[in-house]
Amino acid sequence: MYPTWLSLLRPRTNPKGATLLGWHAEGPFLQAAKRGAHAPVLIQSPSKGFVSFEETYGIENLAAKEDWLMDGGDPLGVRIITAAPEINGVLDAVCDLHQRGILFSIGHRYISRSPMPFAC
Repeated sequence: MYPTWLSLLRPRTNPKGATLLGWHAEGPFLQAAKRGAHAPVLIQSPSKGFVSFEETYGIENLAAKEDWLMDGGDPLGVRIITAAPEINGVLDAVCDLHQRGILFSIGHRYISRSPMPFAC
């Protein structure tokens, strides 16, 4: 579903206007209790880590490196992903997202007192 939507919304460079740099994908890796306006049937767990992100958004929609303009042409895909870090598999994907120039944004998180150590 996401690959179809993202391909329809693919950013384009307009020589007479602003250049869109990519998308901010919010979900589907969210805490069900804090899902906001997201439909419960769309909430997922990325049980395969980064592979789940590739399968969900489509590998063609995730940058392969940290270039904002790929091959000097149109910008490529997802640039920010908002997900709940406590969901199984989310933190396993953060370093791979970072290496591709995709910003990870913590959102829709169930707040707990346990620390979440992290380092790439």
